[in-house]
Amino acid sequence: MPNNQKNIDKSKLSLLKKVMDILIPQVDNLPSAGLLVTDEKILDLLNKYDKYSSSFNKFINALRLDPYCRASGGFKSLNYESKENVLKELQHNIPDIFENILELIYLVYYSNNKVLDRINWKRKTLQPKGWELEKFNPEVLDTIKLRKPFWKEV
Repeated sequence: MPNNQKNIDKSKLSLLKKVMDILIPQVDNLPSAGLLVTDEKILDLLNKYDKYSSSFNKFINALRLDPYCRASGGFKSLNYESKENVLKELQHNIPDIFENILELIYLVYYSNNKVLDRINWKRKTLQPKGWELEKFNPEVLDTIKLRKPFWKEV
């Protein structure tokens, strides 16, 4: 693991995956998001983007502090309907954080090849050789530099 990666508690990841199972449940033979997505995919985004890591910590803390979750032994021990209700409350109470978590979940879920196959997503690179661009050659500006300015000086 690179040095710049943040330490993320595995219990927090496990809790996020339980949330993912509610937000994106199993469809036919495709497992729910929490079962389908790897910890590494989630950690990759959490470590690359502060917006996700900050929202992740705040979201998990809010979920753990939710009165209904605390009184019932935690989010994992709730029934499906109660889990949905808790998530709706969080969406209402912390909309920006919830939106970032939802975006994180969609990004990791829709990067899975099984999901892309199920929705018949065609995977082609946008450029024939992928995303690599040729190194910029400053000599292309030499001709332009020789031209006189096209504006009037005042």
